[in-house]
Amino acid sequence: MPRRVAIANEKGGAGKTTTAANLGAALAEGGDRVLLVDLDARADLTLNLGVHLEPDQPSVYSLFADEGVEPRQVIRPLAEGKLHVAPSERDLAAVEVLLGRMPPADRVRRVNAVLGRLSRGFDWALLDCPPGLSLLVVAVLQCAEAVLVPQQCSFTALHGLRALEQTIADIQGAGGRTPPVVNIVLQMTNRTLHSSRMEAAVRRRFGDSVLSTTIPATVRLQEAPEFGLPITLYDPQGKGAEAYRALAEEVRRRAS
Repeated sequence: MPRRVAIANEKGGAGKTTTAANLGAALAEGGDRVLLVDLDARADLTLNLGVHLEPDQPSVYSLFADEGVEPRQVIRPLAEGKLHVAPSERDLAAVEVLLGRMPPADRVRRVNAVLGRLSRGFDWALLDCPPGLSLLVVAVLQCAEAVLVPQQCSFTALHGLRALEQTIADIQGAGGRTPPVVNIVLQMTNRTLHSSRMEAAVRRRFGDSVLSTTIPATVRLQEAPEFGLPITLYDPQGKGAEAYRALAEEVRRRAS
């Protein structure tokens, strides 16, 4: 059974897509079969990995809209061999309408069924969630085994972390299932005093939930999506690639 990890943060620009692509590539580089699931109608993960859908090609939304669509029609292998992606496109925004017509429990069952069909045969399914707390995101949080929260070391970025924490508490308060493991990975760290203060504040507040691995701010990480490559292929010896390899190892250890 695959390890389903929702990569989520209410705030946009927190590094969710960067984390999904590069953590997935690092896990695959280590020999795991990894599926990246793009659950954002903006399709940033899909584009960042160099995948372009033709108008008649099925996407993740197709699995929600038509139960006759098979996962093999959606999933695309990437150059790395063990890394695959289930691409998105803007029609995925309509899934909110589909889920809005269902009672909450049925929403979760529907999302769980789609994710289960997609991720069969993989060791990991990394679920790249859109920003905000839509019906889809809340259902995904209830279907995942763990949540990984990318968190920038800035004062304004802390708001998204607090909001996600409150959402998980609200789901639990309403009797809904939430992932047993919530981990935080600090992104875009640097040597400034502000970054160090924010890292210390997050570690004080969330303790062992904060992973020891941090992801440095590097130009190479910003450049890699332009070439449709994860950092492990674009700059394999660089600081960003080494950081994501370390993150993959830490994630594996915590999952065991």
